[in-house]
This record gives sequence, C-alpha cells and structure tokens, in this order.
Amino acid sequence: MELKNAKCPKCGEEILPVEKYCGNCGNSLNFSNEQKRSAQPVRKKQLTIGLIAFALILSALAVVVLKKGNPLRGNESDSVPQTTAIDSLKYEDAIRSELYVVLGCDKEPENLLVNAIYQNFSVEIKSVDNQEGNAVAECVFRNRDFASAVKEIEGSSEKITYAEYQALLIDALNRQSVLETFDHLIFREEDGTLAVSFTELQLDHATGGLLTYYNNSYSEGN
Repeated sequence: MELKNAKCPKCGEEILPVEKYCGNCGNSLNFSNEQKRSAQPVRKKQLTIGLIAFALILSALAVVVLKKGNPLRGNESDSVPQTTAIDSLKYEDAIRSELYVVLGCDKEPENLLVNAIYQNFSVEIKSVDNQEGNAVAECVFRNRDFASAVKEIEGSSEKITYAEYQALLIDALNRQSVLETFDHLIFREEDGTLAVSFTELQLDHATGGLLTYYNNSYSEGN
C-alpha cells in the first residue's frame, strides 16, 4: 500500500497524513483513521529496508576488518610478534639429564645420598629466549637445604658406620626446607639433542648448597 501525500486544508502545503501539524503554517491536522493506517505499512517497509541496508554495510565492514585488520590500529598481524608456547619439558629433561651425570648417579656402586639430592631437585622453566643460535632459559631451581641437614645430625656421640651416617643424613635432608634460586642456562643443539652445562654456582643451586657446604668445610679444616 502506498502513502499518498495530502494537503493542509489551511495553506495547501503538501504533508503526510500522519503529521499532527502543518510544517508550513502550524495548522493543527486531524486526518481520518483510514488515512493514518495507510501510512503505517509504508513507514514499516521503509524502516525494514533501512535496517537491512545498515546490516549489509556492517557485514561488509566486518569482512574488511577481518581481512586487513582494524584500520585505526593498523594490521595487528604485522605489528604484534607471533609467540609460541614454551616446550618446557624438553628443557627440564635436558637439565635433569645433565645433573644426573654430573652427580654421578649413573655410576656404580650406587650412592644413596647423591641419589637423594637428585630426587629432591626440581626445575621450572620461566621463559626461553633464542640468542645467536642458542636458547637462553630463565629457570627456577629448587632443592632441600643440604647444610641444614648436616647440621641437624652433627654432635651425635654414637659411633656409626658410613652407611648409617648416610641414612641419617638422607632422612634429615628430606625434612629440610626447600631453597629456591633463579638461574639462566644456555642450551645448545648437539646431534639433534638439547644439551646444557652448569657453572659451579648453578650446580650449587641445583644441589641445595652442596658445593658451598663442602667448600666451607674444606676452608675451616685448613
């Protein structure tokens, strides 16, 4: 149904039947109900067409933004570096393998105290940064306080064997608080395998102060 324009009965200006006042002379208008109803379908139809057109425009803009990026912020795929999840397990395994060998856990006969130190060790990889072909990892080393364990069993007047001393020290070690240190380790690829080496300080951190204790004991003995 089409809406036909009407004329103001006072000034003759063309107006819509749904208007209450003439826009030209201000005359109060009173159209019949039939004339008012005739305007509604056209208004609804125009509104519907307008909404559809607006939705199509928004859809087109969304496609452009998804393909090219937000024009106000630039192309984010170009400006923001792509990051990947750290494969922390392979770095942790490399550290554990190196510590296992350095402590001599692979040697015979088995040293129960050394194995206890190794078993109490844990490592957490915080971040990895590739620098000049090598990977530099920020790590957290955790192990139990070795010096405190030795101090706990010192002063015993009983004569015990080395095996008994080891058992006492291992038991004391497992009760000590955990020391936590931050270290940076450099990893390298060797025949497709990730490898790492410890400095003396890093090895001391990994063993809960084992080297510090023995260095201090040696210095006091001399």
